[in-house]
Amino acid sequence: MEPSEQTQPGEAAGCRVVATSRNLGLAVGRLDWWTTFLRVCVATVRVCVPTILEALTGRYDRSVANGRARWWSNRLLRLVGARVEVSNPHGIHPVPGRATVIMSNHASHFDIPVIYSAIDGSIRMLAKKELRLIPIFGFALKISEFIFVDRANHDRAMEAMEQARSLMRDGIAIWLSPEGTRARGQTMGPFKKGGFMLALQTGADIIPVGIVGTQRILPPENFFHMQRGERVMVRVGKPIDTSAYSVENRDALIERVRSEIAELSHLPADHPGEPPTTQQSP
Repeated sequence: MEPSEQTQPGEAAGCRVVATSRNLGLAVGRLDWWTTFLRVCVATVRVCVPTILEALTGRYDRSVANGRARWWSNRLLRLVGARVEVSNPHGIHPVPGRATVIMSNHASHFDIPVIYSAIDGSIRMLAKKELRLIPIFGFALKISEFIFVDRANHDRAMEAMEQARSLMRDGIAIWLSPEGTRARGQTMGPFKKGGFMLALQTGADIIPVGIVGTQRILPPENFFHMQRGERVMVRVGKPIDTSAYSVENRDALIERVRSEIAELSHLPADHPGEPPTTQQSP
């Protein structure tokens, strides 16, 4: 009589096969993540190195930098197989000679390539200072006139706002997220006032933008969990003329922009536990 296969105590039949399949799936997933990550790094170096060399030799050209930012963005989205659909029924884009601030919700690092692929024009991002620390990438951003904000240092934050005003006078649109950081869950975080003060002081139009789906590509809480083939929607709203507002009623402007972005991104406008707008720090 042939010996029968014995199942170990506490082990269900077929458990080993399931575990092996799961481990194989995790291994394939990790390999795919690293492959995609390395390709992203190559694409990033491909645009950063020539930009740095041109800047160091006095040959930096803003229009060339604009084109590279758009190429890099489209390349990254192709690498993850993202399907980006843009809804811009009014054909809204930054108008040369008109001060413009683009404001959107923020749920993922992939919001960056999505915005640059969806909206034409010369656009620079108001970014948190930590991005400046990324080797090569951070330096390339700096010399390409991207603006880093240190919210923990009031004087440096004011210097960043002055840099933004200077770029806007030179015809560049500024893109920022009023939340200041990536949101977790299905709500937007509290809005900071700095971007609204910038818009009011420059008489800028605010273009509200809603982004849906980037958090599925790269969630804010897990950098090592990258999904391929996701659908992303970008909805561009009508510009809001800030000349109808002042510093005294900026809270009304904040609430209007928040409502517009919430509608465009299909997110609730109210943030649980959010203090009244008048209590937010600048």
